[in-house]
Amino acid sequence: MFLFYRPVVRSLRAASAAGTQLHARGLHQSSRLQQQSQSTAPAPNPRWVSNLKKELRKVPNHEELLEEVTNSAVELMLGVEGFGHVNNVIYNKWAESGRVNWCYDVAASAPKEHQGLYKDMMSPKGFGLILQEITTSYKFPLTYPDTVLVAHRLSEPMTEESKSMTLEAVIISEHYQRVAARLVERISFYDYKAGKVAVVPPPLLKQMRESTAVLLKTQEESRQRVRDLELRVDKFVKDAS
Repeated sequence: MFLFYRPVVRSLRAASAAGTQLHARGLHQSSRLQQQSQSTAPAPNPRWVSNLKKELRKVPNHEELLEEVTNSAVELMLGVEGFGHVNNVIYNKWAESGRVNWCYDVAASAPKEHQGLYKDMMSPKGFGLILQEITTSYKFPLTYPDTVLVAHRLSEPMTEESKSMTLEAVIISEHYQRVAARLVERISFYDYKAGKVAVVPPPLLKQMRESTAVLLKTQEESRQRVRDLELRVDKFVKDAS
């Protein structure tokens, strides 16, 4: 389940690739690390938010239902795609900041005896993470003022022999309620004490596997909620016509 509406703890302003500035703010979720899973529910149209708003504005007395669509849009956008973590974080730089916060939040939700492992992952102390490759797909330009949300998820299953992991991230414009960019990050595991690549620690692997069911449930529920909204809007528009 999403623990989604927790207030921002900090904000930042940064220049984008085009030189514009954005006010970046994030929402924090305290659930554990999510692993991608295939949902059996059909994925909604990527433009379902704008489509519903367009249909509602065609008829009178649409304000209440339009407000519901608007208020739930960002949460459901993340849910239907299987993203289970949100935090505050200019595209690659935002993703980098989000990845660091993601690790700290994983640590916060881990068993107490394993929290040290997670908190050291972003520092060259023992077991650490090294960004090997990042690919960014830009969807549309962001302009000031706006608020962005960055979400990460594990995009490929891991085994006991895995020496890297692949994270998928999205950057969402809160103003436009659309995905502004998608990123794929390949991250290697590294043992700084031994000076070589390492395999995934068992506690981290276990935590990722355990969260698969949680992610699938969230994805199923979110897609069903979007479908319900679409049906309600369709009925509302037909009744008002």
